Amino acid sequence: MTTSPRVALLRGHPRRKSFASLRVLAPASGVPSAFAMSARGPETCTGGACDPPHHMPTPEHSLPSSVPPPGDGRYALAVEAANDGLWDWDLHTNSMSFSSRWHALMGLEAASLSNDPDEWFRRVRSDDLARLRVEVTHLLRGDAESVEFDCALLHRDGTPRLMIVRARALRDEANQVYRIGGSLTDMTAQKATEVRLRHHALHDPLTSLPNRELFHDRLRRASERRGLDAAPRPPGLGILFIDIDGFKRVNDSLGHQAGDDLLFAVADRLRDCVRASDTLARLGGDEFAVLIEDATDLAQLTALADRMLGALSRPFQVNGQELTTTASIGIAVDAGDSDPAREVLRDADTAMYRAKALGRARYEVFEITAHSSSTDAARGQHGSCV
Repeated sequence: MTTSPRVALLRGHPRRKSFASLRVLAPASGVPSAFAMSARGPETCTGGACDPPHHMPTPEHSLPSSVPPPGDGRYALAVEAANDGLWDWDLHTNSMSFSSRWHALMGLEAASLSNDPDEWFRRVRSDDLARLRVEVTHLLRGDAESVEFDCALLHRDGTPRLMIVRARALRDEANQVYRIGGSLTDMTAQKATEVRLRHHALHDPLTSLPNRELFHDRLRRASERRGLDAAPRPPGLGILFIDIDGFKRVNDSLGHQAGDDLLFAVADRLRDCVRASDTLARLGGDEFAVLIEDATDLAQLTALADRMLGALSRPFQVNGQELTTTASIGIAVDAGDSDPAREVLRDADTAMYRAKALGRARYEVFEITAHSSSTDAARGQHGSCV
């Protein structure tokens, strides 16, 4: 007579595997080597092995009445239409059965797999192993009748596939789990679509830069973080507001496609001027903005403005034509006072218009020098013109 697997839940065992503190004691079949755990009910085993179930399941209660018996074709079409991979784990024999769709989801041939549960568990992405162990432990201990969670499994080609794992446990008359079954739903394509939609909602479709909404969100968050700093360092958050000089003439004389091509090229040059930690955004039309969260002093911001003016002063090749353009840049700093973050962007915009009024192809710095009940006093300061 074959001995049922004796499995123990060990806590703090000195020889436990890196994957979990759960391992098989005897016999060797047990539960999978990568996923050994107690198959008992809510009680916890400590120290020695748990005894095997005293009551083996009988045919009349081996499956819930709602589940059709094997060979019943009434649900075969529904199962196939669900497009899910099905699996069934017999804890007494420690064997797992996989449907043909399960194999297809993993890019595998049915004949290439054994009934070893490790055929599944070793394909789980390392970041998800702990989550998988916790969820299945809930079933084994009786904390939940069923579980549902996300999990990434490695396809045969080595790429991770994002799955929704659903599982339900069956118990015998002694309230011991003897079988776990469930399904895999491939959500890889849907998740990729969600990521694309999220990106499109927060990025400019022409330049792929963050759009106005994302820029405002990052500015707000940066301002909030600065407000939590007990001793914020000057000069605070820095913003550069950039407007392309004479852009309307390009659209009017060469057409909107040429205008788009110029904006795309401008974005590339501006991108080369900033660091990865800075946020360069296209706010709309020919307006761009840069958020610097860790500015050390005003000189750092004016140096960036000079680099941008120099980069944009070089001719552009658009539709076989050489175009020259310049930019007006406004600089503003969040000094950490009561001004909300959105006012810093407004101040940078004000400084940009002052740069245009003073001749364009330059930058101006907006500095708050005093507050009154009605106005803020501001002083413009220009840098080298290009």
